[in-house]
Amino acid sequence: MKKLLYLFFVIVFSSVSAQENKEFQLSSHILDITVGKPVENVDVKLEKYNETTKQWVSVINKKTDKNGRIGDFLPKNKDSKSNYGKYKLIFFTEDYFNK
Repeated sequence: MKKLLYLFFVIVFSSVSAQENKEFQLSSHILDITVGKPVENVDVKLEKYNETTKQWVSVINKKTDKNGRIGDFLPKNKDSKSNYGKYKLIFFTEDYFNK
């Protein structure tokens, strides 16, 4: 848990991602504030809560790029209501800290 205190996660939820990509509604940015650099190649899993089954369902898995970003989570659909719901991102940082 202490390791998580050293890793600063910035998660941006908006209709336009932090990278100005209008095709996606969710982006993520991971920075290691102990060294002042982005964290590359970290697996991140996006899940959506299913209100009917009361369970989290995997939507997609991605890796951070060289800038510590994933800018293309949650594609924007023509039906803007189809992405409504509860989402969570799971950051798999153990391998990063083991290095």
